[in-house]
Amino acid sequence: ESPKTPNVGLRWKEPNDKLHGSLDDFWSTVNEKNLLVMEYVALGDIAENEELLLDYGSEWEQAYQSHLNSNDSKSMLSTHNQWIQTKDPSVLISSPNLPVHLATECLVYPQLKADAQLDDWQDFFDSSNQMIHRETWPLELQKLYPKDDQFATWYPCRVTTVVEHLSSGAKNDGSQEDFYSVLIFSQHLHDDTVVRRFRGFPQDRLRLVPAPYHSDQHLPWAFRQFISIPDEIFPLRWRNDYKPSSSWKLGVVDDNYLTDRSKLEEQQQAYEKALRQVDCGLYMGVSNIPNSGYGMYAGTDIPFSQLVVGSTIPEVPVDNYKESTHWPGTEYVWNSFGLAENPESPSVLRGLFGSIANSHNGVINMVSPKLLNSPYDPMVDRRKDPGAGAFSPYIQNTFLSGYPVNAGEELFVTYGEHWFRNRKEYKTVPLLEHFRRADNILASLLSMMTLEGASLFVGDVAFRTNQDKFNSSYHGQLQHVIAWCRVDSIEGQLDRTGASSVIHLSRKNDRINRMPSSIIARMDPSEIPHESYEGITHDADEFQSATLGGGEETGAELPCRIIASDSSTGLLDVLVFFADNENDKRQLLRYESFDATRLDFRIAPNKDGLSSLLSLLRNHFLKELDDDGVTTESFLRFKTALSNIDSVGDITTVLHRNGTAMATTKRRSKEWLEENGICLDHIYVNRSTIAGAGNGAFARRRLKKNEVIIGSPMLATSRDHKLLLTTTNASRRNKSLIYNYHFGHKDSSVFFFPNSHAIAINHNSPSMIPNKYGKPANARVQFSTKDKKSRYLVHRPLEDILEREKYSSLVMEVVANRDIAPDEEIFLDYGKEWEAAWKEHVKAWKDPCQNDNKNAELPCYKSSMSIWKMNHDKFNREYHAWSEDHLTYCTVPKDEQKDKRERNEEVILHRGDSYLGVPWDHNGFQIPWYLDNSGDRVLPCLIIAPDKGNSNLEVVLFDNNDDDSTNDDDTEDSRFVLNHWKYFSSARVSFRPRPFKGDSMNPLAFRHEIGIPDEAFPEHWKELLLEEV
Repeated sequence: ESPKTPNVGLRWKEPNDKLHGSLDDFWSTVNEKNLLVMEYVALGDIAENEELLLDYGSEWEQAYQSHLNSNDSKSMLSTHNQWIQTKDPSVLISSPNLPVHLATECLVYPQLKADAQLDDWQDFFDSSNQMIHRETWPLELQKLYPKDDQFATWYPCRVTTVVEHLSSGAKNDGSQEDFYSVLIFSQHLHDDTVVRRFRGFPQDRLRLVPAPYHSDQHLPWAFRQFISIPDEIFPLRWRNDYKPSSSWKLGVVDDNYLTDRSKLEEQQQAYEKALRQVDCGLYMGVSNIPNSGYGMYAGTDIPFSQLVVGSTIPEVPVDNYKESTHWPGTEYVWNSFGLAENPESPSVLRGLFGSIANSHNGVINMVSPKLLNSPYDPMVDRRKDPGAGAFSPYIQNTFLSGYPVNAGEELFVTYGEHWFRNRKEYKTVPLLEHFRRADNILASLLSMMTLEGASLFVGDVAFRTNQDKFNSSYHGQLQHVIAWCRVDSIEGQLDRTGASSVIHLSRKNDRINRMPSSIIARMDPSEIPHESYEGITHDADEFQSATLGGGEETGAELPCRIIASDSSTGLLDVLVFFADNENDKRQLLRYESFDATRLDFRIAPNKDGLSSLLSLLRNHFLKELDDDGVTTESFLRFKTALSNIDSVGDITTVLHRNGTAMATTKRRSKEWLEENGICLDHIYVNRSTIAGAGNGAFARRRLKKNEVIIGSPMLATSRDHKLLLTTTNASRRNKSLIYNYHFGHKDSSVFFFPNSHAIAINHNSPSMIPNKYGKPANARVQFSTKDKKSRYLVHRPLEDILEREKYSSLVMEVVANRDIAPDEEIFLDYGKEWEAAWKEHVKAWKDPCQNDNKNAELPCYKSSMSIWKMNHDKFNREYHAWSEDHLTYCTVPKDEQKDKRERNEEVILHRGDSYLGVPWDHNGFQIPWYLDNSGDRVLPCLIIAPDKGNSNLEVVLFDNNDDDSTNDDDTEDSRFVLNHWKYFSSARVSFRPRPFKGDSMNPLAFRHEIGIPDEAFPEHWKELLLEEV
């Protein structure tokens, strides 16, 4: 009979939230009423009395067909039918060995119970047998069972003998019925539950039944298969092979990276030791982010979080940069509101990571340390050292690894999302929330792609093949995917040296195929074309995309097929397709030991529906409009996060790179870094060997003569830029501290500021004073000969450098003059002009306090070194009161700002009030608080009393900047807020110089640019000399 078309389908009765949750959620509510309702729906018009037919699914049909074809079930079924079809049941009943699948039941009245007569045999028709004589029953029982058929009960029994004569009292109505001796049981399969023994039991009260667990439904060969719910309506989250989207953990860094603080010093030492054993641990190279210039890359694995990478480096305060209209440093400054010297212009340049590393909102693997303030260490005393104020006192600027990072990965910091929100040109740049949203969507797609038998789109085939490249079913030509092999290329030409053989393919009926065999025999075997090889012909589809491609990092990517594989070695035997379309040539390159990691399966052209799906998601389903119908900025950022995801290969990349954010970056090879990068960590910063010089730079590893020690992008600045001190007194004018870190030439108006820790390299020469430190410099500077753009710029007019270059595009190198040993300090010769200026400064320098503070030009302020000492002796009551030269700040972590219970008391002062000796008009109410880089609030405060035993201080915080408070001295209802903390951690309290009273604000501090040697400075940039001529 031909199969009939199903006319009924299934669907869930909607809405039902249970279908959208996990299976665990479903089981937790399985006892609820009306949990799920499935509806049977007519697929078309159904006539009256027409049979309803449902498609049970292909799995059910395959299982049933297999059941019908089973020889075991056929033979078992035949034997079973022979017993069941026996015509004379008495033959079975009287059989001493009844088949195991049959049992006997006896009809008796009413319910049986064992009694004292259990061991006695009774005649069934005896007058005393209450099983058949209803009138002998108690009256209550007769009322309970008014009719015979209401209390008749079939009990399990077993025939012991066939009785051939009637006992006394037995039935005697002339019938020829057989009678039996039987045992009556209370339940099947339990011979020890005999409740009656009867003789003369009539045959009409006996019957054959299937033995327990031996009915047809208990046959071991009976057909069993569940009815399949169609894939399209079965909840994905209920499938056993479903992986929740959260399980992919796209963009999630494992918490195992968290560093044990007690082991941090040990781990830093181990990392430093590893750095000294490699050629370079930190590189500068072209960033993964388009049009963003240089980035920074790990040259070796960074194994832990919270490690100092590269080196510490001074933060350099910047004054008045906003007044310099074209200063390129505008894009490089960082807010540093904790800067004590000049709170009116709280900006700094943070070299190395703060200037070279780019910001990626989705990949932040380098973080600023969570410090209460930038470590303040003047290192010299202004009353003793002429170098006081000549270098930055903020010496411990650094960035730490946010989590372990592999060698070759680009290192990113964060500028803060506001940096991107406040710049219109970056309105499409994704923020962290947009990468996370994109990750969630792709994780959901991955969950569907990995379902066995699921067919979301053809592209899931490519995904699965990439997960199991050694599966022989993926060898040869595949229907929907093409394998791509990364092979080497040299200067744009395919490198065939790694191939074991090269096969040339000719067109069918090509002339060469008709050449005499004698001529072909004289040809080079490697040049003889084949019409086909391993079933591959000249017109194979793969040749359509087999032209040379790829980049300098990966070589060429060409289509290929797997011939064989060996999972134990991770190697494949592959044929790589190569087409020379201009000459109409087709070649196959055979690689018998090909690294499987260099092969990727990708969807064949025009075979993938994923790109269409993602296009719909990006442009329609996920689109966000504002009230005016305009696409929101947030959606534009999100769309960018998904913009490069168009194929299964792209999703595979996202999976391997752990998220859409990481997928926007490439991990660079060691070879790429060595060829295209510039090493940044040949030096580290430490206390200089020259007394009074502050910090210096030291060799991390052995350096050879003429080797590049460090390369640094340089910020180009004109002498006309106002790099002056910000002061409230017009008579106090001088160049600001940043001036000392610039490189320049006496005959040019251009200055260069190094964006690396090259700024820590000190001056030295044989004529250095004091003379005991004097020796020839072991390094020199030159403009980079490796960096392509630098080679170009040094030949351009000075105007191009100063006006057209927005960023630090020119690279200056520090080069070794001789071999330099590890841990030897690096020195430059700053030039004759610098050294002459320094000697003149030393000669003219005097202690500003030697004349009882009569020096009007330089008042006798408290030394910055004394304030540094205060921070190392916070429980000394002498320092707790503010002076004209210093004050105190307290840092309140943002998690404690929400919980005011730690505040013992919030006090409101009005005009004329005081609290704990703090008057309403204290200067602290006029000093603003600020948020540091961690989002913690830093407020001016006063120490009331120390609690040294618990490392706490009792403090009051000047909190007049709260939104609900005012401090307008001109109003009668002015109020001033104090927060009284009895137990405030001393680690969060710091002493700082008063504004404009730090050493770097000293108008008589030494100032001079560093000289670039004549031989290293382009002649056409010496425009001042040309003007004189």
